Amino acid sequence: MVKLVNWRRATLTEQKLNITSILKRTSADIVIIPLSHSKLVEYIKSTDLDTMEPLIIRLEKKGKLTRELNKLKREGFEVKVVLPNLDN
Repeated sequence: MVKLVNWRRATLTEQKLNITSILKRTSADIVIIPLSHSKLVEYIKSTDLDTMEPLIIRLEKKGKLTRELNKLKREGFEVKVVLPNLDN
């Protein structure tokens, strides 16, 4: 079972994307969803050190997507960006 952290504040856009299935299918360490101008949501795959259970952490950040991508790539993470369809 995967433990989810900070998922109560997920937006409707994130829920429509079915982010849990995207996270299961991808091998990336971090999945980023740009929600609006300079607002990002990061989903980070991790492991709980006490129980060794898989963990998915949701973080909201403000900043530029390219800057965040470059920073994470330099740190050695595999990153996937999911672009939502904002028309619906």
